[in-house]
Amino acid sequence: MTESTTEYTSTQYTTGELAKRCGVSVRTVQYYDNRGVLVPSEMSSGGRRLYDEQDVRRLSVITFLRGLGFSISQIADLLADDQSSAYIDSLIAAQRMQLSKQIELDQSRLRTDPRAGR
Repeated sequence: MTESTTEYTSTQYTTGELAKRCGVSVRTVQYYDNRGVLVPSEMSSGGRRLYDEQDVRRLSVITFLRGLGFSISQIADLLADDQSSAYIDSLIAAQRMQLSKQIELDQSRLRTDPRAGR
């Protein structure tokens, strides 16, 4: 967040700040904006796109779904659906379970293979 700018509040982020906060490139944020999946919550008087905390959460969901292999069109449809929250929650739970199993498997391998720790 840019503290020295008085044009917007501390809960608003420019494109670059949003990108940095979510670990994506500015071009990625711009692409999602152009595709209509991540529309800025506000525009400054100077024409800057401004994003809020809800946009941060939305971008996090978009990047999560992209990581699962969803297309931009599928994500747009999913986010447009009022009932999508439960579906996304179930995807996150499934991903969490899969990661936990992978961690357990990796830990088991480390304990049983003396060469794995090197």
